[in-house]
Amino acid sequence: MRASSKRLWALLLAGWNAAPTMGFSLGSHGAFLSNRPASRTAHFLAQNGDKEDPKQEKAAVNGQTNGVNGKPKPKTDRSEFVTADQWLDAAVESTMDQGGFDESSFLVGILGDLHIDPRKMEDYEQGRHHWMPIFERATSAHGNVALVSLGDLGESKNCDHNPDNPSELFAGTTLCHEIAADFLSSFQVPYEVIGGNHDLEGIDEFKTDAQNLQVFMKAHG
Repeated sequence: MRASSKRLWALLLAGWNAAPTMGFSLGSHGAFLSNRPASRTAHFLAQNGDKEDPKQEKAAVNGQTNGVNGKPKPKTDRSEFVTADQWLDAAVESTMDQGGFDESSFLVGILGDLHIDPRKMEDYEQGRHHWMPIFERATSAHGNVALVSLGDLGESKNCDHNPDNPSELFAGTTLCHEIAADFLSSFQVPYEVIGGNHDLEGIDEFKTDAQNLQVFMKAHG
C-alpha cells in the first residue's frame, strides 16, 4: 500500500486475543479502540450500514439496553460520517456509555507497507497528521498506545538517494532505515516493525543479510 495524502495507509486494530470482550470502532480515517462490547456494534454498523446487529437486537429483546425506561437507545447513523473526528466522537461516546475506559483499554495503530520515498516525505507527514488526533485522544483517555509497522519501509527502486550509485535500491539501505526510524518515532508512541521482504534489500550496501539485519535492528531498537 503506497503512502498517499488522499487515503489512509492502514487500519487501527484491537487485540483479538481478548475477542469475547474486545472490539473496535472503524472509521473512515481509523479507529478508536476500547475493551467494551459496544465497540463491536460500531464496527458492525461501519461494515453493514443500517442493518441491525443481531447481537444488539438480541440484547434489546432481553432488556439489555442503554436506553431510557428499558427502551433501546437510538442507533447512531454513521453513514454520513466523513471526518475522523466524527468517528472518534462516536466511538468514545459508545465506550463511555458502557462505563468508560480503564487500565485494560489500549490502542494499537497498524501501518501497512510505507514504501518510503525520501523525495516525497511531505506525503508521509500529511498522513501522520491524520493519525495524531487518534493517538492524542487515546493517550488522554487511557495512555496505553503503541504503533506497529508491517514492514517494507522503503521503495524498492532508486530514489536519487545515492549519487555514487544511481542504480542502488533505496529499500533496505542504512539511509532507508534511519529515515523510517525518524518517521515512526515522530508519532511519539512506542513502535515496533515487523520486517518485510524488502527490508533486507540493501544488496548493494551489504554483503550478507546478517549485516543488513544488524542495521535494521540498530535503527529500530
